[in-house]
Amino acid sequence: MKYFPFEHIIYATHLSEKEVVAILSRSVGYKAAGSFRNGPSKAYEGIVDGNGFTISRVSKNRNSFLPQNTGTIRQDSAATRIEVKMQLHNPVRTFLLFWCLAVTLFLIASLMKQDQDYEEVFLAVIMLLAAYYLLVMTGFRKESKKSGRFFEKLFDAEIVLYK
Repeated sequence: MKYFPFEHIIYATHLSEKEVVAILSRSVGYKAAGSFRNGPSKAYEGIVDGNGFTISRVSKNRNSFLPQNTGTIRQDSAATRIEVKMQLHNPVRTFLLFWCLAVTLFLIASLMKQDQDYEEVFLAVIMLLAAYYLLVMTGFRKESKKSGRFFEKLFDAEIVLYK
């Protein structure tokens, strides 16, 4: 989706379904409990289960914009298809929803007061929402491109569909 922090990408590779699952399993580490990691970690962590996976890039710093990559691997007649959906983690989406709702409620409450200048309040809130939207989308797109390059390079794949 172009205007939301969500992407749906389908990759095609010449590798077999079993090879893709094996490569992904070797490249993804187990998700560490909390923020404690022992030894050198892999670039991605999560779960590879059969022909499905849920992984996220490992970051040394806190980064709320890291996409959660969920996907499936299936064999077609010509190639193996890796379908990946990238989106923000559920707690981050929930926070974004409540934050935007709170700002909107503030706008409504401010507009109901008789003694304030409507244009100034309206402009300030719209600018705040626009800045927050740009911050979220810029951070998410930057991180989703990194994940996209990871999949392309790991499986020597090409993008078949990008939504």
